Amino acid sequence: MIEISVQVVDHALDGLIYDMELYFGDQSPSWQGAQPLQWPAGWNPVPIAAGIGFRTETAPLTPAAASRIVIQVVPPAAGNTIWIALTGRDHRILGYIVSQRT
Repeated sequence: MIEISVQVVDHALDGLIYDMELYFGDQSPSWQGAQPLQWPAGWNPVPIAAGIGFRTETAPLTPAAASRIVIQVVPPAAGNTIWIALTGRDHRILGYIVSQRT
């Protein structure tokens, strides 16, 4: 089980992030799959090609507070980083962030 906390620190991104996408092949080692267990209020898990995503229509990320997702990864992840693609309302990629094991 992996808990990921995402905090917006760049105020230029305030209210622009509507989607967090984790692609299995981008992870090291690669994941075979993942099951969503918890996600922020106003967000929902969504299936994406070769990964798992979390999306909102009404509650984009803001600098006000960290957002938390919890997933179960198959096979259990042994890597120290997780790559996450962030997209806007139109599903265009705004950029990538790397979550580091703490």
